[in-house]
This record gives sequence, structure tokens and C-alpha cells, in this order.
Amino acid sequence: MAAIDNKGNASSIHNLSRSFQTEPLNELASVEIHKNHGRMIGLVFHVGQFSLPLLRARPVQRIHDGMERNPLRPWVMGRVTHKKKVLLENPGTPGIVLKDLSEPLLDARDGDKDDLHAAAVWINGERRVFNTFFPGQDHKYCYEKIPVTATPLLEQHLQSGSLKVTMELILSSDGPVQRATIEAVGAGSSEVDYGFMGMFPKGVTEVYAHDHCGKPLEGSLEPSSEGNEPVEVLLPQAKWLATYDPDQQFGTLVYSPEFGKANMSHRLIVDRGQGFKVYHLAGDCAPFGKRRTHAESPGLTVHPGYPRQLVLVARPIEAEVDAWKKSADEMSQC
Repeated sequence: MAAIDNKGNASSIHNLSRSFQTEPLNELASVEIHKNHGRMIGLVFHVGQFSLPLLRARPVQRIHDGMERNPLRPWVMGRVTHKKKVLLENPGTPGIVLKDLSEPLLDARDGDKDDLHAAAVWINGERRVFNTFFPGQDHKYCYEKIPVTATPLLEQHLQSGSLKVTMELILSSDGPVQRATIEAVGAGSSEVDYGFMGMFPKGVTEVYAHDHCGKPLEGSLEPSSEGNEPVEVLLPQAKWLATYDPDQQFGTLVYSPEFGKANMSHRLIVDRGQGFKVYHLAGDCAPFGKRRTHAESPGLTVHPGYPRQLVLVARPIEAEVDAWKKSADEMSQC
């Protein structure tokens, strides 16, 4: 399978998910399977010092400062840790949000209603749908921990009459990777509202990035001491984004290799009630202010016959307070 670049053109580079899947692991790795009464309730990927739990999204979620029902409940990342320190928090929401969609996305189901063939886990190079685990044991809780020698991956397929979305959650030996491939299958085009949404851990107080010209962008994410007004930081056209917790001497670098030219923008919001949210946008975030409506926010257009692909990579930063920005600079060049 060929990769699809940011312009929708096919290339000879191997598909990211398959290349990660076939990457041999030279450290201890495993996949935990949790199933209850015939339903998959959770998975955990372990690779070296990384742990990546995978959970169903919350049935009701907060998006764009309002509450929206989420009956689909796709699989999302839980709290990602590295050496028992939190790299990313559980956002509780899907990794991609679409707009201008006239009908809801549904699971691409095949077979029994409780077994989604559209969701599968890759273990040691083999694609396994959920109903192949613990067959005939539908009336109790079941658990298994499977050693793996290749990068584990969860894939899920969502579809409507006009759109197909493949979402993949991967744990490589270097850290977690999220990828979404979006295809318009009807006559009209659709737009991606924001590429990914996530949460950084509590304790993060500093943010650092470079714009597309290499200019440093810095900011403080300390919550307001007066009232509950959220603190918001906009980082337009940033090549990458790094955050840091000085007490833990630990931070997180996130970047998108698919946007080496177009770049991504980032909207960070620190809210005492909801934690530290971040929206990774495709394009400019200048119009994506707090009071802009959902329909007015910037988007990435997906035209029929030209699939778009979004990738987000996270890496740990282990450095002292006076050296973490230099570490982020060096890691961003790799």
C-alpha cells in the first residue's frame, strides 16, 4: 500500500501504519486484552518504557465550549506514560473532528453487532478483529497479556455515505503515533475542523515552539490566579510544539511529519475545570479564537479522489530546567 502525502498524491513510501507494524522491537513489549461479557473494554500497549492504554470515547464530550453527544464512541488513547511519567493525558474524545458533514459517521460493521470488524488490533504482524479473542466466553471478564516482537497498532474504520475515515493508534519504540486518513467517497468535498485534539498533563507551565520561518515561540501556561477564566495560547504555523513541567523535569514534544511544508497550528487552553487541552489544526489558527463558531474555524478540505492524511507524533523530553528547550530543538531536527 502506498502512502498519501499532504496533497493527496500517492508516493512509493510504505504506508506508515504498515511500516510501524513491521518494525522489529528490540525491547520488551506486550499487548493487554481486556474483554467483558463479549465486549472489548480496553487494550494496553507496552513497548519498553512506554505504556499506551486504549479506551472507548466518552458518550458525551465537550467540543468548542459546548456539550455534544458522541454515540459513536470510537477508540481513543488513554493516559500515555513514559517511565511512569505522564506524556499525554486521556482526552476522552476522538482524535479528529469533521465539519460540514450532512450525516453521522458510523462504525463499518460486519457480522454480529457486538463485534466490530471495522476495529482491529495488529499483534506480531497479524490483524485480529475483536471477536477472535476469547471465543465462546461471553459471560465473564477475560484478560490476556500477549508478548509482541513488532510494533502494536489499533485501527478503526468509520464511514458515512460521503466519507471514509481510518484512524490508527500506534506505539513505536520511540513513542505514540496517531494517524487519520480521510477519503471523500461522494461527489462533494468535506472539511476537517481540527486535525487532532489532546491533553497535556497537569503541572505543565511552559510552552515552546518554532514557526515555519524558524522563529522561536514561547509562552507561559500558568492558570489565572483570579477567577476561572481559561488561559489561551495560539501558535500559528508552528513546525512543532513542546511543553514542560519544571517540577518533574519532564516534557512532551509533538510534531506532524505530514506537515513539513504546510505546518500545523496549535491552540492551547488551560482551564482549571477541564485541564490542559490542545487543538492541532491544519493550517492557520488566527481565526480559531475562543469566540469563533464551529463552522467558522479553519479547515482542511478533502476532495473526492484525493485522500488526506494527518499524523501526530509525541516524544518525551527528559532534561533539566535550563536545558529542556535545547533538547526540544535537537529532537525536532531528528
